[in-house]
Amino acid sequence: MIKEYTPGKSTSLDTWEVHYILSKAKVKDAMNPHPITITPDTPLCRAAQLVHDNKLYGLCVTDKDGTLVGLMTTTNFMEALISICSSN
Repeated sequence: MIKEYTPGKSTSLDTWEVHYILSKAKVKDAMNPHPITITPDTPLCRAAQLVHDNKLYGLCVTDKDGTLVGLMTTTNFMEALISICSSN
């Protein structure tokens, strides 16, 4: 989310202007108020498909009450893939 919020390299702003703007930004300005979530029991392939289809960098993992219990990042997916491939 932050990568999409920050100005691109093609901006006419100089480094100090970008830093100033970002220093005034609030988390709510960059966050997704309705993130796609999964539960700890979601199959790994389903979670990976959600990340792929929605061009995400990770997913919030919530319990049955909707409480955040963790994050599943693209790094975690790569670690799972390496583990699966190594065990074959």
